[in-house]
Amino acid sequence: MTEIDSNFAGKGEQHSEPHSFFYRFTCKYYTEKAIEREDSPLSVTDSLFFGLHHVICTFCRRFARQQKAIRKGIESIFLDQESDKLPESARNQIRASLDSKLTNGSVEK
Repeated sequence: MTEIDSNFAGKGEQHSEPHSFFYRFTCKYYTEKAIEREDSPLSVTDSLFFGLHHVICTFCRRFARQQKAIRKGIESIFLDQESDKLPESARNQIRASLDSKLTNGSVEK
């Protein structure tokens, strides 16, 4: 019996495993990928499932709109505060500190 057949047969919670075929159609998967998509591009497969779910699910479309509005609001708050910008030297110091912690493994990625 294939994975798809066993999922249709109703065997346990196989459809909720993160790498299963049916998990990719869940709202949980969609929200994970919507958040991930802000930081880096999705793979072709993830983009396909993401797009299909977006077309089908009203609630996830609403989530995407709300997420976009929140992101724009936050960006406008920070972009409008030119006088509150962190000096370049301080940004470089923070960046160097974070890089050293990431390479030493003291901060989880």
